Parts: sequence; C-alpha cells; structure tokens
Amino acid sequence: SNVFKKINQFSSRHISNTLWSYATLNHHSPELFQAATQQLSKDLSSFNEQNLTSLLWSLAVMDCEVESAVLVLNHILDCHKSKKLRFSNMNRRQLHQANLWVAMEHEKGSPIPDDLADEWRHAFTTPQGRTPSKFRTNVISTFQSLDDYDVLERIICEQTGYIIDAIITSESGAEIAVVVDGWNRFVDQVPTGWTLLKRRQLSNLGGRALLWLPYWEWDALSLKEKANFLEEKIQTVVSS
Repeated sequence: SNVFKKINQFSSRHISNTLWSYATLNHHSPELFQAATQQLSKDLSSFNEQNLTSLLWSLAVMDCEVESAVLVLNHILDCHKSKKLRFSNMNRRQLHQANLWVAMEHEKGSPIPDDLADEWRHAFTTPQGRTPSKFRTNVISTFQSLDDYDVLERIICEQTGYIIDAIITSESGAEIAVVVDGWNRFVDQVPTGWTLLKRRQLSNLGGRALLWLPYWEWDALSLKEKANFLEEKIQTVVSS
C-alpha cells in the first residue's frame, strides 16, 4: 500500500480516521502505524478530541509501541489541565481502554492521574441502556439449566471495567468468565478491533479463566446439543 508512504501529507483527521479504520477492521499494517506514529512527535495541536481518541484507541488495538501512546496521553493531560478540550462519554470509554493498555498491559506508568483515570473508567462502566441480545439470554438460560454450577449474570470485571456476561462457578470452586460475542463483534468471523481489545485485556488482566462463545458456534446447535456444548466448553477451560 502507498498509504503509509504519504502519511506525512495527511491532516490530523485523516491520520486518525485511517488508523481507526484499520484498527476497527483488525487489519494489520505495521508500516502504516509506524509511519503514523513518527508524525506524532512533530505536532499534536491540530488533533481535536475525536482525533486524539481514535488515534490512541487504534494504537491500543494494534498493540503498537507504547511510547507513542504516552506522548498522546501527555498531550491529553495538558489539554485537560488547561481545559482546551472536552471529551465526550464515548471518547472517555475508549480512552479508558487505551489507558488500560498502557498502564496495566504494558505497566509503563501512565501519565494520567488517578482522578482522571477514574473519570474515564466511570464512563466505561456506566450502563448504555442496551437490551441484552436473544443470543446472550439463551446462553445464560442454558447455563442455568445445568447441574452443579452457580451462575451470576452481568458482572463488571474489577480489574478492567469490562462487563462479563456471566460468571460460572463449579462445585470445585473454579470460576469461569463467560463472554458472548454476537454477529456485530465480527467481520466474516474475524474479531473486530473492539472484540480483539476486549479479549486481550480480559485475558491479560481479568484474573479468571475465560470462555468465549461466538454466535456461529451456537447457532449451529440444537437445544439438546447446546447444553452438551457448554458442558464440554467448561471442562476444556477448567482443564487448560
């Protein structure tokens, strides 16, 4: 692609939108992201709230060099102190994910102070008012029909702030976090950037064994097969 060769000609909006598009589709292009991050050290003043958020979130999804992200976070902190920029709740949700990536996944010591990080986390954990999908409801009811398991629904992961669809506890006390991934979390069965980031952060930081349930595996099963399928999945996760 010639895109990364011309990145120095892009406006701040075009840089952030291009990286966001690649990250959202989980399309890896190390050359593009390296070329883009080299531009960041020159000037961030032309980036608005959405540009900065999309840029930082994209770097987190693609797990780029953390030093570039720290540069962006320092700029955001300066803008916050001077009240030059005002980030929306949607911006704050993505900034929380990016800050998790820097501070916890890479343990780099984010420049973001605790009070601002807590503000971003609060936006991330605030319910969005969405109705649970039929897929999720069906999975949870099937879990509840199984013997020997306790089921807790919609738990917020203390370490990350992500919503876990269910926590399954076996008689032995083993805890499994269940995450149900519907059709909107994939493109042709490839995880979107949001799905990729959630899986990675819950796997690295969540502190529990994880069971991911993509929609196409579930849709192919009969009612009886679904119960057996969950039993087998649980045993696989527990024994791994």
